[in-house]
Amino acid sequence: MKNNTKNLAVVILAAGMGKRMGSPIPKVLHLLKRKPLLAHVLETARSLQPETIVVVVGHQAEKVRQEFETEDCSFVTQEEQLGTAHAVMQAEGGLEGFQGDVLILSGDVPLIRRETLLDLMDIHRQNGSVLSLISTVLEDSTGYGRIVRKGHEGLADGRISAIREEKDADVEEKKILEINAGIYMVEKTYLFEKLRGIGCKNKQNEYYLTDLIGMAVEESQPVFCYCTDRSSEVLGVNTKEDLEKMEQSLR
Repeated sequence: MKNNTKNLAVVILAAGMGKRMGSPIPKVLHLLKRKPLLAHVLETARSLQPETIVVVVGHQAEKVRQEFETEDCSFVTQEEQLGTAHAVMQAEGGLEGFQGDVLILSGDVPLIRRETLLDLMDIHRQNGSVLSLISTVLEDSTGYGRIVRKGHEGLADGRISAIREEKDADVEEKKILEINAGIYMVEKTYLFEKLRGIGCKNKQNEYYLTDLIGMAVEESQPVFCYCTDRSSEVLGVNTKEDLEKMEQSLR
């Protein structure tokens, strides 16, 4: 059924230090249109009317909690920042008793629209996928995880083979312009069962959430990718320059 948001939980990743911001303020508390970045993401998440919202905090966790203590969400702490898969694992306790699909968002991607998330949800459920994600195409994909579609028919096909992080990509993979937006929808039981099997044998020695895609493909599980042409809404804030550009674009 189109735009059915039942059996939905949202996990928002907001634990990162944001070193490139060059600021003592946690990245998700930097202001966009006079509101913290995380406030924008929470507002969109709430518009989906999920059963629960869990925010994963880490760097200066108490500051972030205090800023949002009146919000209708729960917080869990990632004590060590060991990667995105490790961050999502911390949310398992906050989802106890929930059964359904988990939408994973980033606290530093403030422009994501409700409509785009509903499109992802429709694709996910109509295809009976265990895992679905959003991608977009950039003129310069440097620094982003690349969407690998070997053996498939391109963007229209929807299916992907893997996501390759920048530091682990080979020469040919670095030429790919389609990038991972870091927004996922995963069936809860499958999500936490597979997260326990993710290792950290990569150049950053981190537990990548993106490894779930390769695992699902190897098991012949249905994985689909929704490529949006609205790149601006799925890109995150990494620097003060990014934030200023975003502010100017909204004026």
